[in-house]
Amino acid sequence: MNIKRLSIILVSLGFLSGCAFGDAQLDIGYDGSKAIAGPLSKVSSQQILIREFKDERPEINMVGYKRNGYGQHTADIKPNKPVPEIVKDAISAVFIKGGHSVAQKANIEVSGEIKTFWFDTKTGFWTVEFMGDTAINLVVKDTDNSNIIYEKVYRGAYNEKSAGGLEKTWERVLNGALAKMAENISLDTELADALKKHAQSKLLRHAELSAH
Repeated sequence: MNIKRLSIILVSLGFLSGCAFGDAQLDIGYDGSKAIAGPLSKVSSQQILIREFKDERPEINMVGYKRNGYGQHTADIKPNKPVPEIVKDAISAVFIKGGHSVAQKANIEVSGEIKTFWFDTKTGFWTVEFMGDTAINLVVKDTDNSNIIYEKVYRGAYNEKSAGGLEKTWERVLNGALAKMAENISLDTELADALKKHAQSKLLRHAELSAH
């Protein structure tokens, strides 16, 4: 191996690990000001109860690992707050941007499970690839009868390649994956259609009851 190649590897690994044996804490969260109104804004305004999502990941207290040059786990990468709270805040921002209100008393309930929320790296010949990956199963229910209105798995991924990076790069990549997932929810026409049909059925049911 030539000196230039060895130097690049050492620099990249240094950037990857920071202090390789000390845990890192990342500032993770969705920027609600960047939310997209999307098809949800075409649905009549609904009051929505958003419950905490169940974290089904095998490592619920972290969002990644620091690794040494052999790919071995040397320290943990942790979020600044619990991942279910991060996800709940993002989902709330999506619905609020779509013109809906988040409330404790509501006729629609949103819940689900967190499948993936993880940061990782892959060292190449000249560069390091930084990878963020998120996935949730989102379930929308009628609070009156617990019937499922809509259910879908939403994913978000964001990758960067560079000669190296520290915590700010890691934050940007994982936040990018979270933002992509939120965007996919905002742009889902099938979700909007399901909410629209539910709202129409509620109005029809109310009209029928009023007629009697």
